[in-house]
Amino acid sequence: MTGKKKAGGAERPGGSPPGDATPPDYSGLLADLKARIGQARMRAALSVNRELVLLCWSIGRDISARQTHGGWGAKVIDRLARDLARDFPGMSGSSARNLKYMRAFAEAWPESQHSLKPNRFRPLRAPRPGPHQFPTHPARRAIRTRPADSEGPLQF
Repeated sequence: MTGKKKAGGAERPGGSPPGDATPPDYSGLLADLKARIGQARMRAALSVNRELVLLCWSIGRDISARQTHGGWGAKVIDRLARDLARDFPGMSGSSARNLKYMRAFAEAWPESQHSLKPNRFRPLRAPRPGPHQFPTHPARRAIRTRPADSEGPLQF
């Protein structure tokens, strides 16, 4: 059972305290609050995700710049990984492998200004194509494009 029990042992639907009358617009307000909370959570998650992507990009850019122009060798990534793990013990993602991925990410996209903006409301999967978007079989194309007065076998 999902409700709370009254003092006499009977259960009230919805779990509201005894004597509380539900206002007529209560369910509308509840639905609105739930939608707003969900939207705020989504905006927060997108914001955090964007900041993490930009952080990884900037770490990779800094490593790449120092290795290219500063004369840093490949071993510096291993040392950075050890030092970051020591200084941020609860943080994951700072392994040498991930730092190399960050460097590759920054080298693949050298400009961060507009190329890293999130594409809002992009569907996770591509929509299913309609029947008009499927490629037509060559036999169907030949039948549709065949002149009415031609005789003989179809040519593909």
